[in-house]
Amino acid sequence: MYASVTAATDAIAAALTGVTGVRYYRQLGGSVDPPATVLPPPRLAWGRMGPEPTEATFTVGVIVDRDGREVERLEAVLQPVVDALESVPDAVVTAADLGSYPAGGVELPAWLITLEVAL
Repeated sequence: MYASVTAATDAIAAALTGVTGVRYYRQLGGSVDPPATVLPPPRLAWGRMGPEPTEATFTVGVIVDRDGREVERLEAVLQPVVDALESVPDAVVTAADLGSYPAGGVELPAWLITLEVAL
């Protein structure tokens, strides 16, 4: 478990930064240079009385270019990113949904990976 949301976010960021050939961004929207991962703030849950949340649910965007090879690129980048996320202590990947991500005024193809983290 992590002492804070910031500590959990830092651990996830470190894992995503280590994925070879994939850029990491900590932002909401904005321009990215695919292939890229984006880590926006999490959804928080309180499972007990007290001021601190007990669980964070992150939606990690894994973004590729729209260039006619989207499916191939999405398939190639998914497992390395999941492996990196699964290496984060007290975190588990629960889903990867196909979607899109708003980047620089356009919607780019993306996996939206759900990552549950105990705080």
